Amino acid sequence: MRSYQPLSVGCMDELSVFLDLGATDSSRTLQLFGRIENRWCDVMLSGLADGTFLKPALFVRGPEPRLPHGFPDNVLLEVQPAGFTDQQRLQLWFNKVWQPHLDGRPGSSLLLMDKHRGHEGAEFCTTLGVNSTLSAIIPIGCSAHLQPLDACITPVLREFFQARWSQLMSREQGGGLGDLALTLTCWLSEAASTLERLPHILRSSSQKREGLGEMMTALVESLIGQQGEPMEEEAGHVEV
Repeated sequence: MRSYQPLSVGCMDELSVFLDLGATDSSRTLQLFGRIENRWCDVMLSGLADGTFLKPALFVRGPEPRLPHGFPDNVLLEVQPAGFTDQQRLQLWFNKVWQPHLDGRPGSSLLLMDKHRGHEGAEFCTTLGVNSTLSAIIPIGCSAHLQPLDACITPVLREFFQARWSQLMSREQGGGLGDLALTLTCWLSEAASTLERLPHILRSSSQKREGLGEMMTALVESLIGQQGEPMEEEAGHVEV
């Protein structure tokens, strides 16, 4: 059986954000679960077994926003009016996130992911294969136990987004979809910065699988700690 070094073992997970523009309650406009036709954007997360959190990617369906000066550069933001097909999204992620990680590294790599969103597509698997990356597909229903990101990070990120949205709606109604794309990118940037400072969370989730509850609590506390007093009121919405 082939063995891999932690730097050569990666995992990739995705979560979608939905917009219900017809919702009578503005707090329900942004949702983390919803109908396919309301899918507004996709967040792609990836990391390595040594705890390295790779640059997250945000793929948005809508008008391309104008990036302000000093906008975060630790998130890959891709926007187009018609959105992205699974293959387009996966290819962009490979070219701009996974491939830069592979450059200059000898040997082969292993990428752990679920069966959804085109991950088993022939074109994507071929792209991985010709770049010395073996795909390891997690069976349906097992991601929460076998996928390091889904086991510890993705659930917390969902709650973080929801809490920040509730906070935003308590202050203002927000602008257009372009503004919302920038706002979500900034939230994702904050989460990425936190995970970069806490590599032991992803490392432990990838290797030991002990104390996941404590690690999720530590991640929640780190994210809440960045929000100041208003965010503390939202802490009750985060379940671990």
